[in-house]
Amino acid sequence: MRALLLKAAVGLLVGSWLVGVASGVPAVHAQGDASLQGPVTALYLEGNRLWIGQGSMLVEAIIAADNVYPVAALNVGRHDIRAITTWFGITFVLSEDGLTTLDGQRKVLDYAQGGGQRMVVQDGRVFVAALHAGVRILKVDTSGRLTRLGILSTSGPANDLAVQGAHDLWVAEGTAGLRRYDTRSLETPEVLASLGGLAPATLVRSNGARLYVGYANRLTVLDTSDVQTPLVLGSIALDEPDARIADLLIQGSRVYLGRLGTGGADILSVDLSDLAAIRPLAAFGSDGAGERLALFGDDLLVGSGRFGLRRVRFGGVSPVQIAAWGPVAQSALCLPVPADPQPPNLSTVPDGPVTLRWAMGCDPAAIQVQVNGTPVAPLDSSSYRFVPHTALTTWQVTVLDAAGRRIDGPRWTFESAADGWLATPVHPPNGNLLYTSPAIFIDTHSPGFAGLLLCGALGIGLSVMIGTVWLLGSLTQRRSSRQP
Repeated sequence: MRALLLKAAVGLLVGSWLVGVASGVPAVHAQGDASLQGPVTALYLEGNRLWIGQGSMLVEAIIAADNVYPVAALNVGRHDIRAITTWFGITFVLSEDGLTTLDGQRKVLDYAQGGGQRMVVQDGRVFVAALHAGVRILKVDTSGRLTRLGILSTSGPANDLAVQGAHDLWVAEGTAGLRRYDTRSLETPEVLASLGGLAPATLVRSNGARLYVGYANRLTVLDTSDVQTPLVLGSIALDEPDARIADLLIQGSRVYLGRLGTGGADILSVDLSDLAAIRPLAAFGSDGAGERLALFGDDLLVGSGRFGLRRVRFGGVSPVQIAAWGPVAQSALCLPVPADPQPPNLSTVPDGPVTLRWAMGCDPAAIQVQVNGTPVAPLDSSSYRFVPHTALTTWQVTVLDAAGRRIDGPRWTFESAADGWLATPVHPPNGNLLYTSPAIFIDTHSPGFAGLLLCGALGIGLSVMIGTVWLLGSLTQRRSSRQP
């Protein structure tokens, strides 16, 4: 029974590995030492749970009264994460090169190649703003499986998007302005409205019938009750002509603007209670680094590549920073997935010294290599030369960053072959070849042996009975012949 269970476990592990290799889905590894000290490329908040994109790393954190505590991290194994959202317990992670779905335990459910900058999920459909590639549209089921439905071609780069109603999609298309599409037919999507005057459009958000548009250095609020002719309700310009709105959050009659520029405020809070006279309420920062925003009560979580993650409280007279987690050097946070092994996986190499090489997108803080399960000395380069002592060699590369997080690469194997057909040569016999009869072995516990014993016993018993009857018959005949 133990042998059967062991075989089943080994088969399950091998089968899972083969499925992962065949599907092309990278292994995503949970990290025990999650860190907030990284350049922020994406933020998403749900309740008190905060998801942070740090390049290819996805960090999950819990927000407390005056702090933020990281609880888990994983390397998605893709390019920089640009957007994160959730839908029915599924986490969507949009990278520059593709879309990954994860379950509640951060296990990969599916991956679809083709990335973007922003995304929205509605009624089982995923819309991805993919710049000059247009809008990618995918279908997702409740198990997290992704199916490509098509691409909506845009007149300008799809910088941002927002859904409104069941079928309408607003797209900020740069110099082409803002457009509203009917997405019921992906083959021939209908343009319901085109607002070329709101250019270059970089941001769009919807809230009921209202639409908030960031273009050039301005924020404009629209009433979209009339599909054909949206009505401008109000507008406000930022202080510098080269500044733009990078992110926007709505809280009642107030909006928070994440501002990008060469200087000036990082965040602006704006009062929209009187749309005819929109006015700023407060500002925070002086570096124009309001790239990503998330709102928790009166606190804003602000993420940027330069300053990492900051927590700013807007509840008082003026905004106050109550916590900050600045990024360490980008090189120290490098955590690439080892790839492109040399020798290639499952290949055969000539007998003798072998140089192991692999590709990495950046230089991590430390590199570890295991050969046949035995660690070798720590390395500072992506190569290692040695002489294999076995015909089959298995090796694995592990990389670590400055925060102590690690990612294990896939296990690769190669075979060392000598001249000829066999990897391990067979030595010729030392003496003459003689025929030796094979030893005869009888298994006394086998059913066949028990049957043989039974047949033998029956045969002996029958022979005894026949002999006894014959003997009694002979004696009787002799006695009869002696009588007068």
